[in-house]
Order: sequence, then C-alpha cells, then structure tokens
Amino acid sequence: MTPHLDYHALAPEIVITAVTLIALVVDLVWRESARNLVPQIAGIGMLLALIPVLTLAADGTDRSMFGGAFVVDNYSLAFTGFFLVVGYVTLLLSYDYIAEGDYYQGEYYVLILTSVLGMMVMASARDLISIFVALETITLPTFVLAGWRKYDTKSNEAAIKYFLIGVLSTAVMLYGMSFIFGLSHSTLLSDIAKTAAHHPDPLFAVAVFLTLGGFAFKISAVPFHFWAPDTYEGAPTPVTAFLSVASKAGGFVALVLMIYLAFPQATDIWEPFIFVLSALTMTVGNVLALRQTNVVRMLAYSSIAQGGFMLVPFAAGTTSAVILGVIAAVFSVVAFFYYVAITRQMWFREPADLGEVASSARTPLALNVALTLTTIVVVVVGVYPQLFARIGDLAFRST
Repeated sequence: MTPHLDYHALAPEIVITAVTLIALVVDLVWRESARNLVPQIAGIGMLLALIPVLTLAADGTDRSMFGGAFVVDNYSLAFTGFFLVVGYVTLLLSYDYIAEGDYYQGEYYVLILTSVLGMMVMASARDLISIFVALETITLPTFVLAGWRKYDTKSNEAAIKYFLIGVLSTAVMLYGMSFIFGLSHSTLLSDIAKTAAHHPDPLFAVAVFLTLGGFAFKISAVPFHFWAPDTYEGAPTPVTAFLSVASKAGGFVALVLMIYLAFPQATDIWEPFIFVLSALTMTVGNVLALRQTNVVRMLAYSSIAQGGFMLVPFAAGTTSAVILGVIAAVFSVVAFFYYVAITRQMWFREPADLGEVASSARTPLALNVALTLTTIVVVVVGVYPQLFARIGDLAFRST
C-alpha cells in the first residue's frame, strides 16, 4: 500500500534536504572560489524553509502521515520555525570564525543543515522509530562538529568524550525503547499511552526510567552532564552555542513527546524521576559554575543549570510552560555565548593600530539593544515570572 504523502506538510524538511544536497555537491564539484557560496546557499535555504512553515501555520490544519508517525500541528510548527531561526543564527556566527581558521568549510555547513533537519523531524515525530532516527540525525553531526578544530588536542578530547558518552546514552535509551515496544506491541506514542494507563508490569517502570535516562544525556542533566564542560570548551564557539541551544532544545522536544504523549497516565513513574533530576541539575550546575576560572566552562555549567530550570515544568505538568521555558532559556544561552565571542575579540585580539583605540571604544547599536532587552527580560522574569506562564497558556490553549 502506497503511503499518503502531504508535500505541503513535508515542504520544510524537503527544502532543507535539497539545500543540504546542493551544498554538498557545490563543495565537492565546483572550484575553490565557488565553494565560498556554500554558507550563502545554507543561509538562503534556512530562510526558504521558513516560508512553508508560515503557510502551514496560516492554514491551521493538523496533518498526519505514515499512520500517525509524523504529525504537523501547531506544536511541531512552533519548534520547526524555532530550529530554523537558531540554525540561521548559527550560520551567521560561523561565517567569519570558520573562514579565518584552517577548517573544511563546506562540510561544516552540511553538518549544521543535517542536524537542523533532524530537529525538524523530531518536532513532528510521533512514534519511537522516528524519534530515535531524528535524535541520531541531530547527534551524529555534532560528534564531528565538536572536534572541528582538528589540530587542537582539547577539541579532539572533547569530541572523543562526547562520542563515547553519547553512544552509551543511545544504547541505554534504545534498550528502554525496546522494552516499551515489547510491552505495548506498538511504536506509536498513542498506543504506548494506552499501555501506560495500565502498567501492572514492573518492567514498564524500568523501561520508562531507561528511556528518560537516555534523553537526559541529550539535555546534559546531572548526572549525565560530564561531557558538556569539556565539549563546550574544546568545540569552536559557534558549535558550542549550537550544542547548548538547538541540540538541547531537540532533547527537550523529545522529552515533551515521550512524557505527554506516551506516558501521560504514568505520572507515578516519571514525575519523581524528573523532580530529582531537575533538583540535582539546578544545584550541581550552579555550584560548579561558581568554581570555574574558564569563562566557557562557567557558561557550560550555567547551561547545565538552565536545563534543570527547564525540567521544573515537567514535574508541574504544564505543557505550555515547558515550551515557553525552553525557548526563553536557550535564547539566553545564545546571548551569553555571543557576548563571549565579543569579549574574545575585544580583549584577546591585538589591535592593528594603537592610535585607533586611543579614544573610548564604541559599542555597536545592536549590542546595546540586545543588552537592554536581556536586562528587561531578566528583571521581568525575576519580579513577575507568572507573566510568561500566562502568555504560554494563551499561546498554546488551542493545542
């Protein structure tokens, strides 16, 4: 039987896939001068993929394919657009950094596009197989990106640690998923939810624990966080920002799908686990961040702690708060790593002419605006955090 394909619903993924192949062929076949077009092709492709996202959102119709394994709704469209924007910002941050170093440029942008494609599929995945394939599509390119500075021993060490712990977590997660499939006799999350409503078998609790433990690695939650500080320090700065934002958000998207679609009636199993995981992650991340003398490692532990804050709504059971919390927290990490890049340029790059810096340095207008907005948001969240929860309830009440 030929499966029904809704090409409009698949348009964002089709665009990114086509752009990835075009970028790969251009880098492989064309001359050296034409290879400089690869980042432009990747950036234009990201923006083009946003067009069908907007048209699907304007249409407002939920679309399902492959027997319910792939669903396009408001939830998936919100995160698909978010991943495309983050990927585009990562490309902008990477252009000068990759061009100035001794790096393979074409492959870098192809790997970024591939990882973003996996995140987009993750947002629409509704069964165990598609979730696993999407998660590995996200993770495998980042293994290579983490060791992109091939002549730097720290980068090599970071990539090896990230790879080994990542493979171990994938094995644990897949082991848990195999138990879930054996008990529910289905890979669809909706069918697994029916089994979760009546789970007399203690093995089901073990399966949930193993599956969520594998996802905990993806979001660098304690005690699955050991890869993050070394990887963030050794990877190129744009890759570090990408790992701490898009990759972490992809892990949270998978957690939302598993908890609220596959295990909604098994709160007695996963709520205590998430509660302990959140408390440990917030505490350990913040305490260890205070002891760091390296700025990037300090931000890595800060990112770990933010993962703990984003886990809090899971225990509270508010889906809209999770979505808004993920987006707000990961964008603050983007801002932090952007300021780190600026600090590196201002403090550690030798000026061409000392006379140029004799007068007071001027900060760009965009940086002033970004700092102002960041300060306002931090103050508002600290004084009245319920505002974001109410905005989330209004934005996602229809879902």
